[in-house]
Amino acid sequence: MNKKILFSSVLTTLLAVSSLSYPAISFAQEKYGEIAQPTVSSRQITVDAKTNDVDVKAGEAVTFNVDGKSFSWKFDGVKTKSKFDMSRIAPVGILNHKVTIYIDRTPPDNS
Repeated sequence: MNKKILFSSVLTTLLAVSSLSYPAISFAQEKYGEIAQPTVSSRQITVDAKTNDVDVKAGEAVTFNVDGKSFSWKFDGVKTKSKFDMSRIAPVGILNHKVTIYIDRTPPDNS
């Protein structure tokens, strides 16, 4: 077998396998921030059946606790005050109702 063809086949296979190791980041995740480690979270927010909305600050890292499951998010992708549905960043199946996240870009008061 031609070495160029063999090398090309091996390289293509390795690239395909390595791309499966990392989850695809959706546009919403790029726009609103990124997955964070729970250890960097500045606070925790419990989301239950009565929670319709939550308020966060731009740049803040938060851990959301939902029915015994949790995920952490750093809101560092937002350029202006914004709102969006939490399901755009939450792991699939963690929410059973709509929760709106409001992101505040107001700079902290350092007086």
